[in-house]
Order: sequence, then C-alpha cells, then structure tokens
Amino acid sequence: AASLATFVFFGPFNTWYDNVQLNQQLVDSIQQSGAVSTALVNETDESIGTLVKQIDNSLFVVLTEKLNDEQVYQAWNIVEGQPQSLGTYQEGIIQVSGFEAGNIFGVTIEPVGGSEQPTSTPIVIFEL
Repeated sequence: AASLATFVFFGPFNTWYDNVQLNQQLVDSIQQSGAVSTALVNETDESIGTLVKQIDNSLFVVLTEKLNDEQVYQAWNIVEGQPQSLGTYQEGIIQVSGFEAGNIFGVTIEPVGGSEQPTSTPIVIFEL
C-alpha cells in the first residue's frame, strides 16, 4: 500500500515536473541568440507544438499530440526530394542538427520502429 500511495502522490508531480523542465528547455532554446520559433498547427489551425531553429540550423521541436502505443513520430531530413530518417520519437521532443540551407525538415506519424520512407502525410514541414 505504501508504494501505491507513493505512486499516486508522486506520479502527477513527476508529470508536472517533467512539463516544467520541458517548458524551461523550450524557453531557453527560444532565447538563444539568433533563434527563430514557429508555432506548429494542423490543417484545422489547431496548435500541435513549437519548432525552434537555431542560428546553426539545429532544431528543437516539441509536439503536443499524444500518440497511441502503436505510433511514433519520425523525423526526416529531405534533401533534393529524398527523405532521410532522423530517427523515431515517442514523446514528441525532437532535437536534431546537421541541416543545410535548402533542406526540408519533416515529421510523420509512423508505426513503432519507424519506416524506411514516410508512410503518412507529414504533420510538420519546415524549409531551412
């Protein structure tokens, strides 16, 4: 019973604390010299997150949609129309670098484990 009480008491606190840390990380990223932030919206203009581009073309992305256990976010670097996977992300916090001007950053929702090529319509498209 004591461990259950600890989970019940501290579980929501941990989620709150994680959110506070994430918000601070996002604010810190936005406040860096030369950073440009972009609100991300879906096709119905509902907020789905924030993208921050740093002066070195690295990106910090926070996506707010919770995925089911069978889905992941998959990030892509699209060079001359060819998508290259940047990995999968369950929690919607994506930090990536190595972009050049003219590259396109994209995010799709894919099955767990990711895909070799995008299999869904991108929820994020950002040209660097």
